[in-house]
Amino acid sequence: MELRHTPRYEPNRERALLLLCSPEAPLPSTTQKLWHATLGQAAPSTVLPHDAARIFFGEHGMVVAVPLPQERTAAAVDRLITQAMDLCRMSPAAELVLHPDLFVEAGFAPSAFLLAAAAGLLCGYRFSLAASEASEPLPDLVLVTAQPEDARWAESIARGVALARDLGNTPANLLCPATLAETAAAVAQQAGWTVQILEGDALASWGCLAAVAGASRVPPRVVVLDSAPHSDQQPLVLVGKGITFDSGGICLKPAGHMHEMKADMAGAAAILGAITAIHGLGGPSRRTVAILPLTENLPGSGAMRPGDVITARSGLRVEVQNTDAEGRLILADALHLAGELQPCAIVDVATLTGACVVALGTRIAGLFASNTAIQDRVFRLGQSLGETFWPMPLADLYAKDLKSEVADLKNIAHREGGALYAALFLRHFVPQGVPWAHLDIAGPAWSKDKVSLVQTGATGFGVRTLTGLMQEEW
Repeated sequence: MELRHTPRYEPNRERALLLLCSPEAPLPSTTQKLWHATLGQAAPSTVLPHDAARIFFGEHGMVVAVPLPQERTAAAVDRLITQAMDLCRMSPAAELVLHPDLFVEAGFAPSAFLLAAAAGLLCGYRFSLAASEASEPLPDLVLVTAQPEDARWAESIARGVALARDLGNTPANLLCPATLAETAAAVAQQAGWTVQILEGDALASWGCLAAVAGASRVPPRVVVLDSAPHSDQQPLVLVGKGITFDSGGICLKPAGHMHEMKADMAGAAAILGAITAIHGLGGPSRRTVAILPLTENLPGSGAMRPGDVITARSGLRVEVQNTDAEGRLILADALHLAGELQPCAIVDVATLTGACVVALGTRIAGLFASNTAIQDRVFRLGQSLGETFWPMPLADLYAKDLKSEVADLKNIAHREGGALYAALFLRHFVPQGVPWAHLDIAGPAWSKDKVSLVQTGATGFGVRTLTGLMQEEW
């Protein structure tokens, strides 16, 4: 599957043009003209008598007519492209043509055209370790644009999302902390970033990370990537949870869906995908540092126990009341390091809590922020790039519930409001006054069904928004 661009639309019998249509409504003027140019006939008064996509064959080529959603959002673009690709699979179309004027005429923002191109490329994504896997033929994509950077943006985003999906889908016996650290180093080298892998004695003060890693045969790693290590510019720091497998530890998870916990490193994967994407776009607009704490969370004789008190890198002492609340522990140590870098802002991304999935479902991520400026920035970027976040409160009235009777903090509080307590826990390790956003992507990071562009498995959620954050001025 390839992506090409052309300055003008020229129909032919192997091409299918994507048209966006409202059922029971006449086609807009530009859409009518392109319908006539492609099929050699005037457009009917209504193209879709029912709310279902259809393909039409004509004198000069094909038209794929896809019904418009009620809301013209970036998230809806993925579903439109999926419908178009599904029809093209069953047709003789060798190419699917995307025209920017048709998206604007249909009421979408101009950026929807580029999102559609990236989404089209991701329709071809498959992950399989089977000995033999038949590939499904898909049409190539053709963008009607005179700007080569349009195609480059789509390809870069798709490449980054695909990498994040590959990492999240890879079984934990093939992707442990050591191999994920090696992958991160390769990504950094490709992008021209420096890489530092901390292990052994270099992690002596990382008490929370060490506690989580205690039962794993593979020692933990912390990967630090820097886009401009010699710059004196305050960096944007991205912190990604990298639990390569989460059994829950001694507080063992139910067996039913435990295999999905190979993707509990989706936060780290999203950051690596974003670094891959931003490299294709010319690099970040300012110095960016990524911190990836990597470990497994397993039961065993060396595992942390409920009731243990551990000392975080910051010096705070934490009482472990649930070993399955491990993500916030490794993030605590990583956030403390992030604060030492005198950052302009810190953004952490993690599959942190099942409570956030209960609250927001599997399509929306939780957004906790220290101030409205960074909250609005993340929310706006997510909306424009097809990743939906919902602002959640850092409610001070709940903070006292994290007070431990034997230590400074405990790692859980009440079952109700679990996502809020996790965010409030993390806040203890972020310097006051530093803009900070915590992205709980536990819901949208994994798909159990075919939803939009994803079959099942890791989605690569977060790559688009993190790439956008690196592109913006701070």
